[in-house]
Amino acid sequence: MSSQIERTFTYLTLLFNIPPMLKFYHPNRITEFRNNCLFQFMESEAVRLRHQEYDFKYARHILTSISYFGNWLSKNHIQIKKINDEIVARFLKQFKTPTKRRDNAKTIPGKPVIRHAALNVLDYVKKTYPLEQIKTPIQREVYAFYEYLRNERNIAWRTCVRYRNFLDTFLNYFFDGKRIAMRSLTPPMIRDYIEWVPSSLDERTRKDTCSMLNNYFRFLAIKGTDVLDLSVGLPSFQSKYHAPPASILYPEDLKTLLAAIDRTTSIGKRTYASILCQTDLCMRLGDVAKIALNDIDWRNGRIRIGNSKGRKPYWLPLPKRVGEAIADYLKNGRPHSIYHYVFVSHFWKKNHPRQGQYLSRIIKDLWIPEQEYPKSPV
Repeated sequence: MSSQIERTFTYLTLLFNIPPMLKFYHPNRITEFRNNCLFQFMESEAVRLRHQEYDFKYARHILTSISYFGNWLSKNHIQIKKINDEIVARFLKQFKTPTKRRDNAKTIPGKPVIRHAALNVLDYVKKTYPLEQIKTPIQREVYAFYEYLRNERNIAWRTCVRYRNFLDTFLNYFFDGKRIAMRSLTPPMIRDYIEWVPSSLDERTRKDTCSMLNNYFRFLAIKGTDVLDLSVGLPSFQSKYHAPPASILYPEDLKTLLAAIDRTTSIGKRTYASILCQTDLCMRLGDVAKIALNDIDWRNGRIRIGNSKGRKPYWLPLPKRVGEAIADYLKNGRPHSIYHYVFVSHFWKKNHPRQGQYLSRIIKDLWIPEQEYPKSPV
């Protein structure tokens, strides 16, 4: 009897000290997970899957696949911080999915799920150990340039990532397996490279590559390598497709837009508050989507704008109707979420922060009739 009580106590102890998604496993299985080298990542992944309301069977397959990957790493004596693309490719090639036993009715995760789990681990390692991924001179140069853009130039994160990828392609084009010697390049070589870069009709990729190279040449000049004469080889581009002039939203139009919102629903409350942030505070959609709960100072009646474009936050006075709309959404519309953002998703990726492009789509659905959308080419 005492042994049964001890087993029950052990089970309850494990049950209340593990993430919600892991608590459905048998205690022996949980003990096995705790001995896995990837258990810390499994905990955070279980919390994410639970709060985003993934299907339980799919979440179980993901966590089981992560445990397979962890066991394979331990068997091959590979440290977590050493995981890279080659390690993941090697695991997917060597690993064989356990066969399903006849006396076991539970399904075994397939190859796509195992691949997804391994890639999730790889993303986690890249974010946790960024310096461990740097091995070649080109990778060191790209990382230094990325840090320069983020910390010195205060350029938006998405632009920094885009420029980082462009520089990696540029350096590998000229110096793959060689020492980086920028002074060996000439303006005609730079121009030929720009012509080699594949681009779309509006030549956005080529224009962004030229902008990246301008920043990179400036970065090299700061380090003491004078290559500013290479900028002569950068061509200038003229946009083929000019954006139409911005239409003015008159007060009558704004009233019509706000009146079209069904504020009795939770999504309507979110849409109403997000539109007021744009019209009354002149906020960019990306900044509206990133408003956090601690960005609103209710006592002093002000709100902090993240300013993702310049990365220098600033405070603005909070208008009464904007504050009331946000408060109404937080009290009566916003679902519970582990994220500290004001505007979150209500359906797909539930409780996850809502993106600016989705908020923009909602406004278009309200303002532009469906038949006025330009038809996509077949």
